[in-house]
Amino acid sequence: MSVTAGTVRACRTSLPPVTARQLRTGRRRAAGRRAASPPPTTRCSAGSSACPPTQLRDRPLTAPAQITLLLLKIAAGNPRLVADLAPWAGQLRSIADQPGGTETLVALLTYIERVSEVPVGELHDLAASLGPEAMEAYVTTAEMLQAEGAAKGAAETKAQDVLKVIDARNLRPTRKQRAMVTGDAGLDKLNRWFDRALTAATAADVFKGDED
Repeated sequence: MSVTAGTVRACRTSLPPVTARQLRTGRRRAAGRRAASPPPTTRCSAGSSACPPTQLRDRPLTAPAQITLLLLKIAAGNPRLVADLAPWAGQLRSIADQPGGTETLVALLTYIERVSEVPVGELHDLAASLGPEAMEAYVTTAEMLQAEGAAKGAAETKAQDVLKVIDARNLRPTRKQRAMVTGDAGLDKLNRWFDRALTAATAADVFKGDED
């Protein structure tokens, strides 16, 4: 699975959405088991991220929906997340075996990398234990985050260059214009502003057509 700019942008949504279709599918699969199981002691709706993990396991949800809601509940700042996910290895393997499972795992792993405090080595070992599809997702996630970090670093450097040229030429940009440079403008705009700043007569000329 190659890492492209599109892949990076697609995975910035952090987690795969829990769709109504996933909820319905999960309900059908769990209908028999639900009828034979006692009702939970605490009320917990199928789409709620407030479900305790023990109750979430019994909810009529697909594996992607279960893991998504579980991560929303327990992942943030958690250095023991891999240990907490161990009882859910079956659901994670089933995600890997589904059509499009690698992409779903990439989204889940990306979210884990962003919000948890889990050591990288432990996350690698978890993926390896789940099989080749999960390991492929792990490698793809690592490459994607590395590419994203490199792109962010390049953008920050270019933004500094733009401001240095603007200030050196005494073009006096407004606060809004400075914020545009230091914000999430992207390399295309930053390169354009840098080229313009070299010859522009005013700051307005640098940002012409790019201000709202």
